[in-house]
Amino acid sequence: MTSEDRLLWICLYRLWPDWRSALAIVKPETVVAWHRAGFRLFWTWKVWRGQSGRRVISLEVRDLIRHAQQLLPIDIREGVHADTLSPPGAAEREQASEPKAPIIPKQVVQF
Repeated sequence: MTSEDRLLWICLYRLWPDWRSALAIVKPETVVAWHRAGFRLFWTWKVWRGQSGRRVISLEVRDLIRHAQQLLPIDIREGVHADTLSPPGAAEREQASEPKAPIIPKQVVQF
């Protein structure tokens, strides 16, 4: 616990000494059900506000992306796509790594 957590519990105890009476032990299924209900409520509220889905990208930005895509040669675009799928530095590690010996499974001794 951090010092902020301790301070919170001290303040809570001073303001409401009988806070332990409000504690309840619940099943994990109950907590999951509460979480799912809250998730549904959040997205219902978000859609109700009219902000569903992805934000709209302006026509200027879309045209700029298409223009940049046409300027790049196909082989560079494929390389960029492959680089985005692999973790950073993976290509350097593959080149620098030495061939590894095959892994021999250990024999399991049963009694």
